Amino acid sequence: MSTPVEMIPVIRKYALENYEKNGWDVLVECWEDKDILEAIGNTSSLEVAIKKIGRILKVGHDQMIDSWADGGLCTVCASPDHDAKDCPAKGSR
Repeated sequence: MSTPVEMIPVIRKYALENYEKNGWDVLVECWEDKDILEAIGNTSSLEVAIKKIGRILKVGHDQMIDSWADGGLCTVCASPDHDAKDCPAKGSR
């Protein structure tokens, strides 16, 4: 049995190993430890903690994919404010 705080490095390792799957890259790139703790609450099982976070990340990932498919996000920087042909970041990548 682990405490939520003790699970953080293991969850981060799992996220790195699954970086390109169902939004785990968002945890690696954007989430702070407090975000992980908020998502897992008082869970004492690592398996349950990973499932909880995985569900959260997958919802966001699926919404992003749907937005791209609908033409709602720039394919260069993921902004909803312009499309790829007008992207200010296009020249910097």
